[in-house]
Amino acid sequence: MEEEKHEHSLVRLIERVKTGDHSAFTRLYSVTNKKVLIACQRVLVMPSLAEDAMQETFLKVWTHAHQFDSSKSSGSAWLETIARHTALDELRRQRLVPYSDSADMTSQRDHIVTEGPAHQLQTQQRCSAVREGISRLGKYERDSLQLAFFYDFSHVQLAERMDRPLGTVKSWIRRGMHQLRQDLGAVHGQP
Repeated sequence: MEEEKHEHSLVRLIERVKTGDHSAFTRLYSVTNKKVLIACQRVLVMPSLAEDAMQETFLKVWTHAHQFDSSKSSGSAWLETIARHTALDELRRQRLVPYSDSADMTSQRDHIVTEGPAHQLQTQQRCSAVREGISRLGKYERDSLQLAFFYDFSHVQLAERMDRPLGTVKSWIRRGMHQLRQDLGAVHGQP
């Protein structure tokens, strides 16, 4: 019920923004900027890039509000879609790998050195095993490992980004690595 009220309020604000109402745009920004920033952060790990993408998102909302159609999309879905596309555009400009795809590692398959079909199959199996191992980790362990190894975050940077004590972050990384070693050892017949 509360969500419906919020969504109805968003639609009304966007409809007012269509007419060039500055106060409606200011209100829309204050009500949605945190969710838009989170949508950008899901794609862009670097806080400064995510914040830039958020600002760009709201610029697009202002200039393209006339394209919003409440019969085709909810207000929050429309905003999140713009945010995600804006963040992905920023990734392309920066030539970065999306955070959400880093654990997937499917892009790695494009860069495999082919030394024959057997080698390629073995490499794909290893990638698949790592991908599955990462997917079985807890959220905090998985996120910590991804940021540390795919984005070269230091433990201190991780603690700041995740707003957790340094010792906790180190424990997540240690537990995650231990679990991955066990999973990968079991796949390859090692204890």
